[in-house]
Amino acid sequence: MPLTETIAPRPSALRFDRRRSPRWGVPGTAVAIRTAGDRFGLVHRLESIDCSAFGMGAEVAEAVAVGTAVLVGFESARLGHRQGIVCRCAPCDGGYRIAIRFEHRSAA
Repeated sequence: MPLTETIAPRPSALRFDRRRSPRWGVPGTAVAIRTAGDRFGLVHRLESIDCSAFGMGAEVAEAVAVGTAVLVGFESARLGHRQGIVCRCAPCDGGYRIAIRFEHRSAA
């Protein structure tokens, strides 16, 4: 076996993090309330939450379509609420993992 094969990692073995900013875990739960469409007002319970300044990831019981507008309210009052758009939804252990991109707050 040539030496380069023993020390060079295979491209398929490399893992890259797509995140642009650090994330942190959020204790407790949150809810995502649909703010538009035919299922307006439907509430989704969010669990296993991680956040960044620009968005969040969480697990939900049922699929939420990409492009769905939501208002996220956190159990912790200090986190307040954020508006966002679901930008990814993929099956995971017994439910779905979603990603929500927060809408930027504009200055008044």
